[in-house]
Amino acid sequence: MRKLAIGLICLGMLACQSENKENKNVDSAANVNDAVTSDSLTYSYDSVKVVSKHVVPIEENFSDTTKAVITFPRFQEADLNKLVEARVCRNASTPDKSFKTYQELADNFIKGFDDYLSYNEDNIQTWFLDVNVDVLLQTQELLALRFTQADYMGGAHPNSSFSYLNYDRKEKTILTLDSILKPNTFSKLERVAEQIFRKNEGLTPTQSLADAYFFDQDVFHLNANFNLTKNGIEFLYNPYEIKPYAAGTTKLVIPYTAIKDLIKPNSIIYRLNNNAGI
Repeated sequence: MRKLAIGLICLGMLACQSENKENKNVDSAANVNDAVTSDSLTYSYDSVKVVSKHVVPIEENFSDTTKAVITFPRFQEADLNKLVEARVCRNASTPDKSFKTYQELADNFIKGFDDYLSYNEDNIQTWFLDVNVDVLLQTQELLALRFTQADYMGGAHPNSSFSYLNYDRKEKTILTLDSILKPNTFSKLERVAEQIFRKNEGLTPTQSLADAYFFDQDVFHLNANFNLTKNGIEFLYNPYEIKPYAAGTTKLVIPYTAIKDLIKPNSIIYRLNNNAGI
């Protein structure tokens, strides 16, 4: 119990740190081409924090409480803020519950703990919810965001998940693989991806995926969780998705140079990387 408590305390500290993230205006166009443009987004980080009124003894001379902290960028564009908030709420929703605002999500998490504690008075484990939205890359046309959610509601270990959102600033739409790839080329993308995956995992070209991975029918596949980076498309598999929890996340980066024949000539990727030979 002592080891679990210490581990949860450390994870809880991560949640608390998110509320202290410095609020500042950031121009990140230089992340792509080392040039600041007048059309770059300006934003600051904001947060919503809700704390349970119930203090729970963890160890002798130490007590803690349950916290829900959501940290997110606040843009000058109201529609973009609504899009980010909706994605955070969707990521945290379940078949039984859905949320519309950061505040509703945080309030519901704390209420869930308070209700649970009311009929589990002997439970000494506090909960936590830590949600972060980070700007990974920004240009005049593209905004790439990462959504991180870590939570603990009892059990053997906390849970975590990561997802990406790639936003076309001019069209005001979320980018999909179909919007950046030529028609009918996804199967070719997967073949390139599998070659990279097998190399990363130390597998032979024909080695079975049945024993160590959770792929459907033991056949490699790409998911829809991808991030457009400066040099390639980065796919991310969350814990339990294709490997056991202990293995953590799995990242797979496909260089644009390896799939240049698959990229639409008029896509954002093509325009951003034309100088690099794409």
